[in-house]
Amino acid sequence: MLSAVPLLILLIGGPTAPDADIKEIEATSKVPLIFERDGDIDVETWGGDSPIPVVKPLGPHEIDRARRLLAKATAKYPAGFLKKRLKRIYVCASLSVDGFEYGATYDDRTLYIVDGGISEGFDDRFLEQSFHHELSSVLMHENESIFPEDAWVATNPKTFVYKGYDAVYNDKKSEIDWEEQRPAWLRMGFVKRYSLTSVEEDLNTVAESMFAGGTGFWKQADQNPRLLKKTRVAISFYKLLNPWFTESRFRSFKG
Repeated sequence: MLSAVPLLILLIGGPTAPDADIKEIEATSKVPLIFERDGDIDVETWGGDSPIPVVKPLGPHEIDRARRLLAKATAKYPAGFLKKRLKRIYVCASLSVDGFEYGATYDDRTLYIVDGGISEGFDDRFLEQSFHHELSSVLMHENESIFPEDAWVATNPKTFVYKGYDAVYNDKKSEIDWEEQRPAWLRMGFVKRYSLTSVEEDLNTVAESMFAGGTGFWKQADQNPRLLKKTRVAISFYKLLNPWFTESRFRSFKG
């Protein structure tokens, strides 16, 4: 049985629970979950001379949905796993820097999850997948010495070269669809267009799919040998972090 990891809910700039309730929540929490309400988000990713991030607070009507979906996401990790690897999780309605709109991002051990509402494409699956997507980056960078990069790259076609970050930045300012899937990309072992960027983004898209892609993803993997092989490399990495992660467990996760 999977048990959800308790989360501390902080309503920034908004109403809070009575003191007794706050103490009880703090005593049982594992990772602080902060619903940004006043735009004063602690973003360290763009330090120095970088432009100041523009943050739109999350509307009250979205808080319950975000709380529910992040609870669902955190339930897919073994007890204590997230507490050891994350400091906090921010949730806001939008996050942009110099015109660059983020669907989600991370910095060190902090995740920034964006919930722009279902009408803007932030449906339940996208929101949950954002959590797994960004966390996989944290896990990769925190465990570079054991991440099987050679085995990962070996699953790609021999002539394939990742696009790189500059191309991503320029394309994200256009109307390109980074969620697009193509049969040819699946045969090459890539979940979607965004996977073509780098090993990290490739891992991100596989991780989000293993955790929240449901049977649809596993059908794609089973029908495309390169994608299945890459997925199993990802599973081997997670299993090094905790043997609790097995292929059968990933296949049991609902989308």
